[in-house]
Amino acid sequence: MRLQEFIHAMEVGAGARIIKTLAVILGFGALAMCYDMRAYRNFNTQEAMDAGQLAHNIGQGRGYTTQFIRPLAVHLFETVNTNAIPSWGVSMPDISNPPVYPTLLAGLMKILPFQFAAQQKTFASYQPELWICVFNQALFFVSVVLLYKLARRMFDPSVAWVSAGLFAASEVFWHFSVSGLSTMLLVALVLGIAWCLWLLDDEDRKETPRNARMIILAIAIGLLIGVAALTRYSMILLLAPAVFVLAAFLTRRRTLLATTVAVVALAVIAPWLGRNYQLSEKFFGTAGFAIYEGTAAFPEDRVERSADPSVGIALLEPQDFAEKFFTNCRDILENELPRLGGSWVTAFFLVGLLLPFRNPGLSRLRFFIVLCLILLIGIEAIARTHLTTDSPIINSENLLVVFAPLIFMFGTALFFILMEQLSAANLELRFVMIAFFAVICCLPYIFVFLPPPTYPVSTPYFPGFIQRAAHWMQPEELMMSDIPWAVAWYGERQCAWVTPNDDEQFYKMDGVKKVHAIYLTQRTTERKFLSHMVIEQKSWERFVSDAWTQYITHGHYEGLPNNFPLTKAPVGFLPDQMFLSDKVRWQTKP
Repeated sequence: MRLQEFIHAMEVGAGARIIKTLAVILGFGALAMCYDMRAYRNFNTQEAMDAGQLAHNIGQGRGYTTQFIRPLAVHLFETVNTNAIPSWGVSMPDISNPPVYPTLLAGLMKILPFQFAAQQKTFASYQPELWICVFNQALFFVSVVLLYKLARRMFDPSVAWVSAGLFAASEVFWHFSVSGLSTMLLVALVLGIAWCLWLLDDEDRKETPRNARMIILAIAIGLLIGVAALTRYSMILLLAPAVFVLAAFLTRRRTLLATTVAVVALAVIAPWLGRNYQLSEKFFGTAGFAIYEGTAAFPEDRVERSADPSVGIALLEPQDFAEKFFTNCRDILENELPRLGGSWVTAFFLVGLLLPFRNPGLSRLRFFIVLCLILLIGIEAIARTHLTTDSPIINSENLLVVFAPLIFMFGTALFFILMEQLSAANLELRFVMIAFFAVICCLPYIFVFLPPPTYPVSTPYFPGFIQRAAHWMQPEELMMSDIPWAVAWYGERQCAWVTPNDDEQFYKMDGVKKVHAIYLTQRTTERKFLSHMVIEQKSWERFVSDAWTQYITHGHYEGLPNNFPLTKAPVGFLPDQMFLSDKVRWQTKP
């Protein structure tokens, strides 16, 4: 009898559920292992390294401080502290990044055995980045499970399995999972918000709704939106669609519930915004200056590199912002939106907007998604910066991608609605069509494993090399570089971003805190020298050219333009990179 009960449990009971769960976990783990072995690369974005070094500072007990020194942040600190020049030791308060993701990484660094020293000769991967990738892939798995549960509740098991499978086999999200960005955390939060909105609407449509449950769900929505906004500031825009949908479509206690969501979300966000305002008189710190970047006065990344941007800001006119907005909107609508999530299933979602659902809850959730997409397209267009230019798809400014799993779900639902047109006698044909649909949508992931293999491009981000240069500096000394985020992350030394020129703005930063060394990499040496020399007579491209000429002609860097104070250089950096210091540091061990 006991044997029969055991067999029954393994076939249809708890044992069957355990076997299915293990199969799903092992299947996802196999996908992760295959992808990582084939396509894993070390961090190559500014945002990932910036979040990592912030987390490291938090883990070391330095508080929410940064070793990536933006000249713009220094200017804002000076504006607030008019009677004293700001000073700092090995780090300064960060006013550029929201706190949730770095804080989670700091907790991860406390739990797991992070090793921050890089191998100098046999370098293959940087161990802390591997742990961060594992963490993000765990969030990816959680998001797949959330999408499956949500799709099963809203539609049926077939839609749930296919939409979750398409999400789990999306190459774009696998790329995000190994990028070190906070995108996978945001995806999980957005799925949580959608689920709570669905449950709240479902409860409202019952004959006898539970008021306490509805209030708890409203609080949960507010908390999730607040946490999302403290993960990426632009996510604060989700509050408006959520409040509008609740106020417009709920039939009971709509005012109370919509107000609860707004109050809870703002209560979560307000203390952090107050902290930023106290430090810089800007609620979003330097992040609020993104609207100026990419305009005529501030091309490329000049805003955050400017020691005083007020002159350039005064020259801007409304048409400058309009030009940036419409140019970026056109690019988003032509390129980013149609291929959202890197899958063909997005087309099914867009077509499905023409079809109504019998269940009003589905229509309302889809309406919420569309509202969010419209708002995020607007903020992405006006706030786009050099981060998108550096990495067009895998960047923190790709806001639409966090809604891709929900779009996959609705797109898959439309596909199954079309499949219902086939008669029951054509079950084999339906199976073939579903398999064909899944394979077509997963082709980008499949092609990752096909030849030829992809190789990393030339990059300045070699941890061992950066650590060697950084450790020539004392912790309290300030270096300046065109990759300060990498120096802070790999080298654990404070490093300022190079100012727009090597003359006035450099000496302004040098007057705040003495610059003891400058480290220029391929980000400068591989740029278009002539065009940048024409735009900026005192550009760092011109400085590098003059320095090379001086070294080739005289064998030293004495006599650089503007009586540049850093003239000592080690052997082995030219021609790709340049390291100049105020004294010889490389003859002693770090």
